[in-house]
Amino acid sequence: MKRKEEFQNILIQWCGPVSSSTVETFDPGCLYILTGKRKYQRRSELQYIGITEDQIYRRLNRHHKIDQIVSDLNCWVGKVVHPADLGRTGLERAESMLIWIAQPPLNERKKTYLPHPTNVISHWFKDDGGPRYNRNGLFKDFPDVISWDGENWREGNLRVFEIE
Repeated sequence: MKRKEEFQNILIQWCGPVSSSTVETFDPGCLYILTGKRKYQRRSELQYIGITEDQIYRRLNRHHKIDQIVSDLNCWVGKVVHPADLGRTGLERAESMLIWIAQPPLNERKKTYLPHPTNVISHWFKDDGGPRYNRNGLFKDFPDVISWDGENWREGNLRVFEIE
């Protein structure tokens, strides 16, 4: 019988699109999504998904792909809230899951090999910290829940509501 890999659950709080002043307020160690238009594109698309152990604004200042996004550049920052001590390996695991599902054009690596068995749950927030009730446009079809058990993919969306 084939031995199953250790399964991991990761919860990410996404904020965005973040302004240039807000991007400096995020703690080191996060994921990010870059959106915008590359040369000859008519509409904005999800272009790149990455991680950094540094401050996000420092990473963006020296990013090797950012010059290929010629207009409408936006950044979404994802802070892992569970597990709290995820570390670089866990960030890479979450990044691999997101890249595999989204297949961003500027990501070359992590599209070839299947990720490790993982659940990634994304909660979405506006730049001011309020919850996003609707995700229109680029993230409309981006799943809130992505699950890979080593044999099957599962995905779905969460409904946001308040208890009165």
